Amino acid sequence: MKLAAKGSVSAGSISRSWAEIDLSAVAQNVRSVKRWVGSNCQIAAVVKADAYGHGSCPVSRAALNAGAAWLAVAGVNEAIALREDGITAPIMALSPIGRWEVESLLEHNVTPVTGDEDLLKALGSAARNAKRQAEFHLKIDTGMGRAGVLPEDAAILLQSLKQFMTDNSAAGLKLTGLATHFASPDRAAATKRQFTRFQQVAGLIAGQYPGEKLTLHCSSSAAILSYPKMHLDMVRPGLLIYGIAPFQEAGNYLHLKAALSLYTRIAVVRRLPAGTRLSYGGTHRLTRDSRIALIPVGYGDGYPRRLSNRGWALANGVQVPVVGRVCMDLTLMDVTDCPSAKAGDKVTLIGSGGLNASGGAVEITAAEIAKMIRTTPHEITTCLTSRVERVYREGQ
Repeated sequence: MKLAAKGSVSAGSISRSWAEIDLSAVAQNVRSVKRWVGSNCQIAAVVKADAYGHGSCPVSRAALNAGAAWLAVAGVNEAIALREDGITAPIMALSPIGRWEVESLLEHNVTPVTGDEDLLKALGSAARNAKRQAEFHLKIDTGMGRAGVLPEDAAILLQSLKQFMTDNSAAGLKLTGLATHFASPDRAAATKRQFTRFQQVAGLIAGQYPGEKLTLHCSSSAAILSYPKMHLDMVRPGLLIYGIAPFQEAGNYLHLKAALSLYTRIAVVRRLPAGTRLSYGGTHRLTRDSRIALIPVGYGDGYPRRLSNRGWALANGVQVPVVGRVCMDLTLMDVTDCPSAKAGDKVTLIGSGGLNASGGAVEITAAEIAKMIRTTPHEITTCLTSRVERVYREGQ
């Protein structure tokens, strides 16, 4: 097994906590998605928010090498980081772009996904001045209510842009794609209504651009699995490429391999008598004489405070509960039922490595943690802070 971390030492040697990122798992997941959507459908790997906390540059390279055609980020700053790392693949920016970012957008060859007329006119002017072509994908708000042009206004916006280019000789602005985003992919009726609206707009716009092939895309991870007829020309997998199931039955469609595991080490083990109250607020009271492990990870590392008195981990393969409130830098775990646990032992916070009472394998997944605290799996990995060292595994 090869371990490599940019600017770091071997895994966890001095780190309080660390995440191991299996880039071969990223590649495997991308290839699985590619097989699912077929050879005629492109993949835009969503690597925004530092690739959901996994590390944007290493993950982007693994995804591209495995067959992704595009990368999708939130804003221009994320795209610049990829360009500065030498990545030349097409990049789309999914979030609204500020007027002050137009020159950078153009300079770094980033395709905005937008329905903002003022932004597009600013981009057209910048392209004209630079004597370059600026491509864009028109974002259609079919029901998300967040960004994009409303379906009934799309044709009007494009006609306005055509007139703007004619008046200003800004021939460098070019429509190359259409996109929308599903608000509730777990609700079939609502998703199908959005898709129908999107198809109607796409048909109308295609009539205005005869002979030109526009790239159509609308499906993120959950929709990729649930609605094959909505794959169109390109899909935008996020959770899937990290091996995180967007819903419980996802494993019935693809064999996903989790890319991220999260570890820490026991700092000290203390013996405390029954009746002792633990951590801030004394929210947990020991009912027996216990062995309590102090681990140097907390919400300052991105380990959710909402796991207080609710979460669990694996110590020497044994499931141990979080007891008391999770602190900024520290968390307490009851290792009474793991007599072998001692200072220095590795603790698994996300990942596998244990057996249950029946001898079956035990794994803590980001999706399971998200369910415990009623949030999305995206939040669990994305919120891991820079205190958590990223260590990249590239194969075995």
